[in-house]
Parts: sequence; structure tokens; C-alpha cells
Amino acid sequence: MDNASTSAFFESAVDTASDGSQVTSVSDVRVASLSDVRAPQMPNVSETVIALRETQQYDPEIAKQAGRAAARQTSEADERALLKEREALLRKQMATQLSKTEARRLEFVRWSLARIEDARIGPTLDQLELAVKRYEDFLSEVTRLRQELNSHTSTKRR
Repeated sequence: MDNASTSAFFESAVDTASDGSQVTSVSDVRVASLSDVRAPQMPNVSETVIALRETQQYDPEIAKQAGRAAARQTSEADERALLKEREALLRKQMATQLSKTEARRLEFVRWSLARIEDARIGPTLDQLELAVKRYEDFLSEVTRLRQELNSHTSTKRR
């Protein structure tokens, strides 16, 4: 499955809350208890995805693309709410010690914001990482070639 079809698959996915309403963002989720939480229904998927499940293969690239597609679904209002919540929790942390629940919530908010940032700049960072890898490979090849040339040059001088 190529990246475009993977992104399209995950961008089209919409979760359903326990009361039957559609959940399209983090702020739509209201959970009274763990019994209200249920797994999202599986949308129709292509034969490629089904084949991957049957072979039990895990492709980290598909998982990364899926995570980014899900994070891109976060609205600007939700992101602003997360930023405000992080700020409030950090201010409280500076003034007093956070409860365990608040500390876990701060960790979750930071993680959520990191996922949103990764969705925004991750593809560019992936390209930069690839360019660095190519440069490092090129440097290794030049170093190997230089050593080979030096070994032939020193042999001829003897």
C-alpha cells in the first residue's frame, strides 16, 4: 500500500462514541467510565491491509503514516485547548506539586502536542534524515575510495 492510499484510508476513518455519535476530534470524547469505552468499528479496508493482517507483518512506516494522519485530524481549536491546558498544568507545577492524575494528564497533553507537531513537520524531517543518510553513505564511500587509492599509491612507491 502506498503512502497516499494509506493516508486516505486513515483520513477517512471516523470513530463512533458509545452513544452512537461520531467522534472526529479529541474534544468530542466524553467518557463516564471505562465501561463506556469500546473499540472503534473497523472501516472497510483494502485487500492489501487485510493481507498484511493475515501475515502478521508490522510495517513501522504504515504505523507512522497512520499516526500522522490521525494527528492531522486535530482541529486548531483542539490544539489551542491542549496548549492552554499544558500552560495551566505547567503553571500549577511551578507553584505546587501536581497530583498523580494531573502529572499523567500533563504527560498525555505533551504527547498529544508532540504527535500534532510530528504530523505537521514530520515529513520534512524524514526528508532531511534521508538527505543526511545519503550524505553519510557518500562520505563513507569517499573515505573507502581514498583508503584504496592510498594503499595502491604506497605500494607503487616501494
